[in-house]
Amino acid sequence: TGRERWSFLPARTRRLHLALSGVTVLAASESGVLTGLDLHDGTVRFRVAAPLPFTGPAQAWGPVVLVPLGREDRRALLALDPVLGEVRWLTELPLRQAAAPTAGGSRDWSRGTAGAACGPSP
Repeated sequence: TGRERWSFLPARTRRLHLALSGVTVLAASESGVLTGLDLHDGTVRFRVAAPLPFTGPAQAWGPVVLVPLGREDRRALLALDPVLGEVRWLTELPLRQAAAPTAGGSRDWSRGTAGAACGPSP
């Protein structure tokens, strides 16, 4: 119909990375908060606070989604159950200026200027 059904305006955020997982919209902010919103009505399903700002959108990887985090020379990857909003794991990456993660098969590959890292299977 072209009309707005709902909106989401997080406080203190200039950059918001959006992704869709099933009927959950995942909004990862530069303030380090990942919000799961119901696709149909915009209801907040969960909020997850992270120790670093999110630097990109969530990417599906089996039963979880991977979300990159980072600031200056620190990089990390968060694995989240997008239905329950539970963090499965969070790991710092030994990479500088990491590129977006690439999920393939049972491994997650992250690459950057200092090399590459392979994460655990979901």
